Amino acid sequence: MLHRLWIAPTALLLVMVMLTQSYAITAPATVTGGIGGCTSSMVNADANAVIFIFPDTASSPKPSGVMGAAFSDWTAIGILIGMALNTQYETFDTNTGTPVFINTGTGQPDPSGQPKMVTTGGPLVHSVVYWLEQTDALTPVYYTEDTTTQYFKLRADDTILANQLKSTSVTSEDRFVIYCVHDLAGNSYCVFYGFRWSGTLAAAHWILYQKQLGNLPSLTNSYSVIKWVDDGDGVVESPAADLYQVLASG
Repeated sequence: MLHRLWIAPTALLLVMVMLTQSYAITAPATVTGGIGGCTSSMVNADANAVIFIFPDTASSPKPSGVMGAAFSDWTAIGILIGMALNTQYETFDTNTGTPVFINTGTGQPDPSGQPKMVTTGGPLVHSVVYWLEQTDALTPVYYTEDTTTQYFKLRADDTILANQLKSTSVTSEDRFVIYCVHDLAGNSYCVFYGFRWSGTLAAAHWILYQKQLGNLPSLTNSYSVIKWVDDGDGVVESPAADLYQVLASG
């Protein structure tokens, strides 16, 4: 989920300035093997080789403009944790100890051993995703918004890959992005989030369904932007029940 119901005016100004800027780089640091390879590594990793990072519901300590998440943002990461064959680390994006120190001023993790990190929730609620997208511009896709509409944009040229009115019913449809990148230290990140909490949950359902079908080896793209549409029951479900449409990948 990308929004709380109330934001102080000063915080809103910081968020809007942050999200209306362009963050163009020429070569996002994508992971070899793409979404499928990164997810397979998450699933099959040895014990304590992956860190699942929850977006903390507290708004502090986090980088300026990053808000506390809602508990609904945690639902998706539970599905991803359940996909792992071995026990892995779990922590918050405000953690300053083991298994990963996160700079609470920037959102940058400082782990050792080049671990794999998995996140759910977008840059408005997740410190690490904020750092990846808005500070260091390491991602192939980034989130932005204006007063009425949310967007996923391609970093290379700011092409709009998906957009959605903020007035869209959260239980009827959403758009989400999945991407995998690495930082300059060699740490890899697998990121899942939607415009709203329903999209984040749909992202987890979608990748689980691809694993169940044996499709992970074919997902060599570094990102996918996908539309989810509910089947009418108001519940986010897998592609076996709900409609999913790939809008963009690369």
